[in-house]
Amino acid sequence: QFLYFIGKRAAMGSERVQQAKKFIVLSLFCALSAINGFAWLMFDPAKKDLEKVFDPHFSTSQLTLLSSWQPIMYMVAAPFATAALVKPDGLRTVMKVGCVLELMGSTIKFLALISPHHAFSLALLHVGQILSACVSPIAIGTPAELSAVWFPEDQRARATGCAVLANNLGNGIAYLTVPAIANAFGYSHVVMMEFLIAVILISLSWLFLPP
Repeated sequence: QFLYFIGKRAAMGSERVQQAKKFIVLSLFCALSAINGFAWLMFDPAKKDLEKVFDPHFSTSQLTLLSSWQPIMYMVAAPFATAALVKPDGLRTVMKVGCVLELMGSTIKFLALISPHHAFSLALLHVGQILSACVSPIAIGTPAELSAVWFPEDQRARATGCAVLANNLGNGIAYLTVPAIANAFGYSHVVMMEFLIAVILISLSWLFLPP
């Protein structure tokens, strides 16, 4: 009876650990997807601020291209993300790669704002946005795989829904916060916020993302 009690407690402890792991994975993925959604639309709500910052090089066509990199790079990067996802430990790998790409993208965008009146700064902004856009196949194409790997059948619909909505949440946050932050502090603070979130996310992913 004592051994049965010990075994039961061990099983309960193991179940709690598994529960914690799956919600850690879901939370980190939702954060990655949300920041990707934010990065996608972080330029449209601040057109006037960008025109002032990058004057005289910024134009409507530049704004359109910045916002178009996400669907363009989705088509380019999706085959690579899919190939990585089907490999052993693929979900963990693509999430970590996504965090690295987002950090690199936000860092380069931040560097572009150091000397924004130079023509090369606008080119840097595009490079940073391209790297952020490469995360889109991970953010959009991974929710079903995440749910299938980590959640039991009766929880998969809710897990998938949360993971899918996170990207849309990032879109909404961009439209709600970017104009206010840009008007109050300048557009550089928008990019700084993206960079700081990316640093926190990659740190948490490396520390807590389970195998």
